[in-house]
Amino acid sequence: MNALKKYILFSILITAVGSISFIGCSSEKNDSLNLDGLIPWQYFEGASVKDIIEKAKVNSKVVCDQSNDCPEAAAYLIVAQKTSSGVGVGQCSGFLVGEDIIGTNSHCVVAGQRNKDFACKNILVFFPNTKKYGNEMYECEKIIDASEISVIESRGIYDPNRSLPQDYAFLKLTKKTTRTPLKISYDGFVDGESIAIYATNPDHHPTTDYGFTGTLKPRRCNTKYNFSDPLYQNPKHPLVVYNGCDIIPGTSGSGILTVSDGTVRGINQGKQSSGVGEFGTNLACVNDPVFGTRSLDSHCGDGT
Repeated sequence: MNALKKYILFSILITAVGSISFIGCSSEKNDSLNLDGLIPWQYFEGASVKDIIEKAKVNSKVVCDQSNDCPEAAAYLIVAQKTSSGVGVGQCSGFLVGEDIIGTNSHCVVAGQRNKDFACKNILVFFPNTKKYGNEMYECEKIIDASEISVIESRGIYDPNRSLPQDYAFLKLTKKTTRTPLKISYDGFVDGESIAIYATNPDHHPTTDYGFTGTLKPRRCNTKYNFSDPLYQNPKHPLVVYNGCDIIPGTSGSGILTVSDGTVRGINQGKQSSGVGEFGTNLACVNDPVFGTRSLDSHCGDGT
C-alpha cells in the first residue's frame, strides 16, 4: 500500500541582507529536494510520478471557500517530481491568461524544467466549479517562459548578491478552455491600491488514491510602498509589495488583480517574516506570454 512518508511546509524568512531562506519541518534529511519550491510538499513511497499523476487527474479537484465566489480563471496546480525520499507532490496556485495559457511562479516548476518549450506533463491544472462551468482538469504541455530565480539549492536560499528576484512562469496547456482568461495590465501598482488575490489553500491530507483538494480563498488587501527602500516606491518596479492578504505556502503563483478594473497585474510569490511584508512579481516588468518580447519601462531594471 502506498503510504504518505512526510510533508514539508516551507515559509519564507528574509534576512537583513535581503536573502530568502526556507524553513522546513522534516523527520529526516532530503538531500535531493529542490528547496526552491516555496510550496507544501508531501512524499510518497512505492509509486512513480506517472502513477501519481494519472490518479491525481481523476481524484483531485479545487473547490471554492465561499460558494460561487471563485473566478473561472483561478487555478490550482499539482506538480510531481522524483526525489530520494519518494515522489514529491507539491501544490501551487495559478491563473488563466489565454485560452490555453496559465500564469504561476517559476518556483512552482521543477528546476530542470524552467526552459522554453520544455515538456511539463508532471504538472496538472484544476479549475473550480462555477455557475457556468463544472470542475475541470487540464494537463500541462510545455513551458512558455520561466524566470531564473537564482537559488542555491543546497542551502535553499536565493542568491544574496541579488535583490529579490521576479518569480514567474507561463505554461501552455494540452488543450484550450472556453473559460474567460484574465486580462493582463502592464500599468503596475500605485501605493495603497486595493487588490484581490484568489489563492489556493493546500490539502495536507490527500486520499490514499492521491486525491488532493485545494480550496480557493479570496483575499483582499492593499499595496504598500516601502519608503525606506527606493526599490519599492515605483509603480513599474519589478516587484509589488502588499500587506494583509494572508499569504501561506500553497498560495504561490496566484494572480494579483486590481479591484478597480479586475485586471491581473502581478503574481503572488511570497511573504517576508519581517520588513517589507508580502510581495509578488509586477507584470509591468514581464514580457507578454502570448506575443513575447515587448518594450519595458526603464524602472524595470533597477527600480530607480
